Amino acid sequence: GLVDQFVARQNVGYDFGSWRAGISSLGSLNGIDELICVNDSVYGPFQDLRPVLGSSRVAGADVWGMCMSTQGTAARGHEPTEHLQSWFVAIRGDALRSEAFRQFWESVGPAPSKADVINRYEIGLSQCLQAAGFRLAAIHDSRTACPPSVRELLPMASWSRPCRSLRMIRRGMRGAHRFNPAELRPV
Repeated sequence: GLVDQFVARQNVGYDFGSWRAGISSLGSLNGIDELICVNDSVYGPFQDLRPVLGSSRVAGADVWGMCMSTQGTAARGHEPTEHLQSWFVAIRGDALRSEAFRQFWESVGPAPSKADVINRYEIGLSQCLQAAGFRLAAIHDSRTACPPSVRELLPMASWSRPCRSLRMIRRGMRGAHRFNPAELRPV
């Protein structure tokens, strides 16, 4: 009762490979109002998602997610790069049926590493749809968020993992634009 269709496939291409196969299996997207892609790092929901799905922060967006990041990657010289993190991203209406969306998914293929997936597909999806004129938004937007508080950063401290602790606290102290709230979890 929870699954309308199941697509069995080889585990190739990380989450974007799976989403490409799933989107392809739908055929026409004309009858779909909103498509939400969630990867296997998301567990839950543990509470009702209606407040998130109806949030005014994302109400007018064509494409939205849980987190708008400005983190850069090594392949991009660590330059801040605005993008929706792909662990939860939703595409609506005209963006879902656009030529840009179709071409993006046709370009998705196997990637040799997670870093390559982030560079080519996670950042690429946001850039592709923004370039096509679609509005992006997020529940948490690192571009406008306040830096994390000391209270939020303290759980990052751990004697058993001092390097990770220091990295997380340094990022948090540099400001919200460098901080990934998806990493905000105790070590």
